[in-house]
Amino acid sequence: MTYAIKAPARYAQGAGELANLGRSAKKLGNKFLVICTDNSRGRFGAQVEASLAEQEKEVVFTTFHGEATKDEVFAKMDECRAQGCDVVVGMGGGKALDTAKAVAENLGLPCVIIPTVASNDAPCSGVAVLYNDAGVVIKAVLMRRNPDLVLVDTGIIANAPRRLFAAGLGDALSTWFEARACKNSGARTMARGNVSNTGLMMARLCYDLLMEKGRDALAAVERHEVTPALEDVVEATIYLSGLGFENGGLAAAHAVNDGFAQEPQAHGMYHGEKVAFGTLVQLVLEKAPQEELEQVLFRDVLGEARTHVGGTSARRSNVKLSAASINEYVMNSGDVFSYNDVVGQRTAARGYQAAPAYVQGETVDEIGGGICQTSSTLYLACLRSNLEITERYAHRYVPAYITAGMDATVSWGGPDYKFTNNSLYPIKIVTIYENNYLTVRILGTNVDGTSVKMTNEHLSTTPYETVYEDDPTLAPGTEKVKTTPYTGYKYRTYRNVYDANGKLISSAYEATSDYKSRNKVILRGPAVEPADGGAQIPTDTTDPTSPVEPTEPQDPDVPAEPTEPTTPDDGWTIQTPEQDGQQTAEGQTGTGTTGESELSTDVLPQDEPFV
Repeated sequence: MTYAIKAPARYAQGAGELANLGRSAKKLGNKFLVICTDNSRGRFGAQVEASLAEQEKEVVFTTFHGEATKDEVFAKMDECRAQGCDVVVGMGGGKALDTAKAVAENLGLPCVIIPTVASNDAPCSGVAVLYNDAGVVIKAVLMRRNPDLVLVDTGIIANAPRRLFAAGLGDALSTWFEARACKNSGARTMARGNVSNTGLMMARLCYDLLMEKGRDALAAVERHEVTPALEDVVEATIYLSGLGFENGGLAAAHAVNDGFAQEPQAHGMYHGEKVAFGTLVQLVLEKAPQEELEQVLFRDVLGEARTHVGGTSARRSNVKLSAASINEYVMNSGDVFSYNDVVGQRTAARGYQAAPAYVQGETVDEIGGGICQTSSTLYLACLRSNLEITERYAHRYVPAYITAGMDATVSWGGPDYKFTNNSLYPIKIVTIYENNYLTVRILGTNVDGTSVKMTNEHLSTTPYETVYEDDPTLAPGTEKVKTTPYTGYKYRTYRNVYDANGKLISSAYEATSDYKSRNKVILRGPAVEPADGGAQIPTDTTDPTSPVEPTEPQDPDVPAEPTEPTTPDDGWTIQTPEQDGQQTAEGQTGTGTTGESELSTDVLPQDEPFV
């Protein structure tokens, strides 16, 4: 057994470290060829040139054209010879750095690496990955030695895009699991030896720092702020991960990445994003403990919703039971969730009880009454997770337990609620029923830090009317309310997507919800015969035009769920969409269907209510 350890000759990290480039590299040579994009030169070129000039060094900039190909490497080699440069500098992202490492290796020159993003663990390694013009990996160049200097300015890293930093976390996440697998199997490493204790412990420290400080570091990048957590995590993603993979070995996680590299549709993904998915694949292949798998897989709350569960004990029991049936449900990328399929038929044999529900517009006790609160809470959580809504119907009447426009009615054999996992990673539904509150969370991997806020546009109000019906069974002169009234409303709903910095990216039409009005029906007994023989007509003291909101029995001491704002944040004005929110019967399976206005409860089976 042979242990081998490789590392850069010098690693320097800190805020403002780019200003120290000249002092750090002065012994490496006299004329520096800097390979970078025009954008990187525009942002950092003057500082590079000034720092090297302090040490009386010359600088030649050459433009990197975006892909680390053999042709690009050969062209830069020719330019380096022609200019008489004796040091090669790579500045920018992973492919610019790999190009510089390949040029330095082929010419036998010192190599300086200046990463401007922390999107992968390549800077410290003695490996340069080359691609063809289509972006497919063709070769990994193994260098005789690692870079002579890796200089990391955390002030630059803190101002880079959040998604790139998150991709670096994904790449570094694989380091421990791959090193562990290589140690257990006796595999050799990129350093041409077996996994040493040093390599294994560097990989483990990398993982521990990610788990402990990764979220804080990501938050610092969102604020463009250098913090101790950011410094620690940058050390993990660039230094410890780079040394960890080279001295700890590679396994299935990077093999999956190599497979993605062969697929053109995956070329828009960053290396770290593909490796993060590969890590999940590896853990599944290893039959890793559930706790370990979930720690990696479902690390982010993509969105959540919380509603108060009121009504009878039977209704609350139905909500709790239906919520339990979707708890811990896992969906892979591209999977479609059907509420009716997952929850199943609501029957007494499965524990569901009779509770108030709407059937053909009437309030009756039906098995499973209340389960639409679960589907509605899930719907709102999915919206906030920016998932694709495949099928959704609004209730006939506006529900009391959730903001209007955020509900989703379901019925066995009738309307369903469906959504698609349109993210790149698996997601998991988690439900919590506690103290008469239902919370639904969607867990997964939030790569770019986006968030969603839902807003409503009120379109119209339809007041109810008061209607009297004679009932000879009632005592003379008495009245009885037969039907609770509902005011009708029409809302147009919008999905507002914000980036990691809270800036509005888009505001798109989601759905139109058309809630019907229901008249207040009062049963009236026979008229009372007065002493003089004339009929006495009962008087109605109710204002028929006064709108009454539907209510559910609720604990007055428990606060209601806060409602969504009627307009998006930051003073954004909602624009009227071209489609004007119109839906047809043919569009019932599309995103945001209007429900009752297109599908009448009159044709629903009697054994399953709208709830």
